[in-house]
Amino acid sequence: MNETTLKELLQQMKLREWTLLDNMDPNTFVLHIMKHIGSTDPELRDHLILPCLLTIIERKALTNKQLIALLDLCLSKDHLFYEHGLAENDGVFNRSFTVLIIGGILNYHLTHNQQLLSQELVIHVYTSLVNYIENEKDTRGYDPVKGWADATGHWALTFDYLMECSSIGGIQLKESLDLTKRLVCHNKLVFINNEDDRFTTVVVNIIERDIICEADLIQWISSFETITLAKDYLDRYKLCVNRKNFLMSLYFRLSHKNRVKLCKEIEKVIFSINPYIV
Repeated sequence: MNETTLKELLQQMKLREWTLLDNMDPNTFVLHIMKHIGSTDPELRDHLILPCLLTIIERKALTNKQLIALLDLCLSKDHLFYEHGLAENDGVFNRSFTVLIIGGILNYHLTHNQQLLSQELVIHVYTSLVNYIENEKDTRGYDPVKGWADATGHWALTFDYLMECSSIGGIQLKESLDLTKRLVCHNKLVFINNEDDRFTTVVVNIIERDIICEADLIQWISSFETITLAKDYLDRYKLCVNRKNFLMSLYFRLSHKNRVKLCKEIEKVIFSINPYIV
């Protein structure tokens, strides 16, 4: 089935609220449309394939065994690691939207009493997503022709779910804080696609697990003050903006949760890195 035919079929299904057509095997259909998850047609990819796949997962149309097989496929070189490490390449659409399918499976796991995925498999997902984002070179957000790439934002949306999994323990949570800090402290671009809020959700989910003690969290927040600055003025400026935006987002989120000590430390760091805020 080519993309034109698939698009017409999915448009029909959308009108039927993603009800599968007669004699359509869910698993066979999912495996087929996964081949097109990286399409450069934004309507097909964003508005048809993605919601169709997520709905099929949510509605339990696949067996547990089939869901785990789909997860394995997502984590493979055909998808999450497809053309990994290349920048300004269409492979990012495959990787970035595959991340959202992984998120759909993790969400299913969480909403069904965490019975789907073994601890070993959750850790494998964790390791894969860390490896993926640490080596993702394509930082594009929205392409006016091909639509959203947004690899960083999509990663954060899925990593949110992972941080809620009970199989993720204190070691992984602390590692994830450090990883998030490294991602926030980007000095080659200013994040403009709501990444600060998405990073914040990752951190809040970590904090809400109540595994990492408050003293360690305060120390982590404080570490944003002592980042080594680049010599280039624009690089320093971008780093300052990214840190400030993230910390302000985190401050307002934690203030609603009455995390007074954490908020006071955030205030201190913000004024230190940007003394002109009044």
